[in-house]
Amino acid sequence: MKYYAGLDWGESHHDVAVVDEEGQLITHLRLTDDVYGLAQLLAALAAMRRSRRSIPIGIETGRGLMVAGLRKAGQPVVVLNPTQVANYRSRLAAQRKKSDRGDAHLLAHVLRVDGDAHRPTPAVSPQAAAPREMTRAHRQALHTAALLARRLRSVLRDYYPAAASAWAHLPGGLTRPEARTVLTAAPTPARAARLTRRRLGTLLTAS
Repeated sequence: MKYYAGLDWGESHHDVAVVDEEGQLITHLRLTDDVYGLAQLLAALAAMRRSRRSIPIGIETGRGLMVAGLRKAGQPVVVLNPTQVANYRSRLAAQRKKSDRGDAHLLAHVLRVDGDAHRPTPAVSPQAAAPREMTRAHRQALHTAALLARRLRSVLRDYYPAAASAWAHLPGGLTRPEARTVLTAAPTPARAARLTRRRLGTLLTAS
């Protein structure tokens, strides 16, 4: 009898479901995101009637303490694309109610049905993981900055149009250092009207 596990990741807790090769739910766990939760999960898998390391675990993220701990323990971790998982969900039931427990069961079901199409991802050394995480964080920071700039520009067009257009022709627009400096000193049209040329020059020089 083969077993398949699914882990629905959450910020405060994780839900884990284990099913057999016939799709029957064997066990369900709710774990904390710490070493105690990891130990509880490994112990539950070890209690199965098979080698713990023969039970793949499907999850929708490849990061985090739990994933790192599972990989270090030699547990096969299969990172599933969230879009693919959503397609499986719609195939099972058009009006299926979403829940953490149900999503964990679904992830296990994906491995049971199409395990050959989803291979475990190889473990990554800390030396290799560090630049990858730094690159990911940098990319996310750029995305967040661009999103906030678009939101700010949208607000300024209605409330403070002069500020919205002042740096529009320059690379970076409202994310430029001088734009942030001036907007900090004059966040409203009324305060901008009181800025003298000398004060504005001082702000731009400081930025």
